[in-house]
Amino acid sequence: MKNLRLYLPTLKELWSAPRNVIDSFLHAEADQPRSFTHPFAFVLISAAFILLVMNVIPVDYSFDPAGIQTGPGDEPVNEQIAAITEWIEVSNVWAFTRFLPLSAALFLIPMLSLGGLFFLRESVSGFYENLILNTYTVGASIPVLALLVPAWMLSGLPVSDPMMSSTLPAVALALPMLHLYRQYLRPSDFLGWVRLISSYATGYILFAVLSGFAAGLIGYLAFAIHRILELSGSF
Repeated sequence: MKNLRLYLPTLKELWSAPRNVIDSFLHAEADQPRSFTHPFAFVLISAAFILLVMNVIPVDYSFDPAGIQTGPGDEPVNEQIAAITEWIEVSNVWAFTRFLPLSAALFLIPMLSLGGLFFLRESVSGFYENLILNTYTVGASIPVLALLVPAWMLSGLPVSDPMMSSTLPAVALALPMLHLYRQYLRPSDFLGWVRLISSYATGYILFAVLSGFAAGLIGYLAFAIHRILELSGSF
């Protein structure tokens, strides 16, 4: 309950002075009372709230999967293979649209931390500090994703369009994340900016790959469950 009560003050402080929040957690004594939400609770609250917004507001997330129409030599594709491909395509698109807050909370944070291990090693010490930095910054960036909802509703494009499922989500995450990185790391020269941007870009690429892989597994499981229900006559 305390974490929830401190959520808005933590969010406000992160956007104005992120070092106050992040460093106070990293260097706090074990018995010292916390003035801000715990980083993991913070990102979970952000993800849960924006996930609720994205799935309560009537956004049309439906689209016709392209699937696979023909195999080698224009031979018809097996029906089950085509169905699996469609389920995987739906899972991939939804991972970066209606479930983007969840994907960011689960996969973006550790991938950014891996990128930071290499590019930010002069500013941030070790994986743990990178993890706390990115947990807070991703948690503070997730609320910005709510701005994607009107874009999806008013664009007239299906969510499967690359602009809707790739470009806009990438920009919506990058702008607040880079701003918070700048506020915390305070790069003073060109090389500092190169490291900052390289760290984020590396982490985001790893995030996109990992999210796509996870979405593929989920799509395959969804197909398997759907198939089992069909065979049992329950669906």
